[in-house]
Amino acid sequence: MESLQMIRRTPFFAALVVGAVLAACTPANKDFTSGKIHFNKQRWEPALASFQTAAAVMPANADLSWFLGVVSLRLDDYAATRTHFDAAMELAPGKYDKKILGEV
Repeated sequence: MESLQMIRRTPFFAALVVGAVLAACTPANKDFTSGKIHFNKQRWEPALASFQTAAAVMPANADLSWFLGVVSLRLDDYAATRTHFDAAMELAPGKYDKKILGEV
């Protein structure tokens, strides 16, 4: 009886794992990754475009908000910088305080 239950659960578990892997490969993650590549090469405009595309799908991502804040700062868009840094600090209290102070 126990082995029958394991057989029934195995396809469910496998589907769950496959679903998690596919979710990690969403276009938003590709855009976020692309944005980080541009960011690391100091290509601010393409980084901003990639991060904004990712933010449309992942609006509550603290890391993404921090990157958007830094890119906005590099592009002298201080209103957007404040908005994105505030969002990063709200989404992950304490995580970005020192990093943000180091940027401004």
